[in-house]
Amino acid sequence: MRTLLFSLLFIVSIVRTQAQSFYEIEWEADIKYSALVAFYDETQIEVRVKYIDPNGIYRVAKYLCEGTADTDEDGETFFIFDGHDAEVVYSADGSAAAYNADNFIFTSVNEDNEFESLFTIDDVDLEREDITDYLIEATFRLLDPDVDFTEQFIFDFFEKNEPEYALYLGLVNEATNPNPPVEQPPVNPDPAIAKPVLHLVMVADVEDRSIGNSTAQDQKDVTTTFTKITREMGIDMKQYQFSGNTFNKEAILNRLNGINNTTNDIIIYYYSGHGYSDTEKSSAFPTMALDGTDIGLEEVSEQLKNKNARLTLVIGDMCNSLPESRAA
Repeated sequence: MRTLLFSLLFIVSIVRTQAQSFYEIEWEADIKYSALVAFYDETQIEVRVKYIDPNGIYRVAKYLCEGTADTDEDGETFFIFDGHDAEVVYSADGSAAAYNADNFIFTSVNEDNEFESLFTIDDVDLEREDITDYLIEATFRLLDPDVDFTEQFIFDFFEKNEPEYALYLGLVNEATNPNPPVEQPPVNPDPAIAKPVLHLVMVADVEDRSIGNSTAQDQKDVTTTFTKITREMGIDMKQYQFSGNTFNKEAILNRLNGINNTTNDIIIYYYSGHGYSDTEKSSAFPTMALDGTDIGLEEVSEQLKNKNARLTLVIGDMCNSLPESRAA
């Protein structure tokens, strides 16, 4: 078994030390594919894949992937990066083409975060009854920008007028430059003009038997949407995900208390799960049905408003059912 660490903790450690890290994944079906993968955080990667199609046309496609861990019917843990929004961004002959986003599956992940095999499978085959017949084994290696990011390597995936072209080449020798420029931090930056940060708090009842699938989809869609929005706006995003063993009042309130925001930041709280109207309270807001003690949505709203962010949104995708015993 290979001992490449591939887990949430591993990716988080990479992000903290390198801001982002890069990998090359290669596989072969009817043709050979080579992907440049950029990791930004524990839930999302960006992929550029180059290939020569059956007609001999060199093409490059791009797409995003979201990562989740799960177990199969035999109790084996696996990790999947689910690809979506694929598009062909370069064709050597200028012709239009479509591309099905690939999904990357790391199988038999053990307690030491080692995995046994890496496979790829596209969205079409992922929907089949027996996907094991359609899995394609792939290779996986960490890239060292100082060694691997040659001009030709980057040009294979990016046009010279794309911002990533100059950005990735700029990473070469970044770590070994003996006299890197020293950027002095501003003195007492004005929070009114400082670069804002969007803080996304996502709470989803993914383990509920009746609504778990839909709330898990909400968690994925909401996170992806705000990730795209912040990238388009050119601002940073910090996300705090609560589901499974963190789907409880203590974990949520502790995290809300710990959000360190400026008055120029944005805070968005999104809850997807069961809710009800608490007859013992006068609040018109519903109560979130959590594991253990529940929380009123108004309580969360008041706590976040006290942080004095530039914009605070509290969203509850939930019922506000009124018991029959309560007067109208």
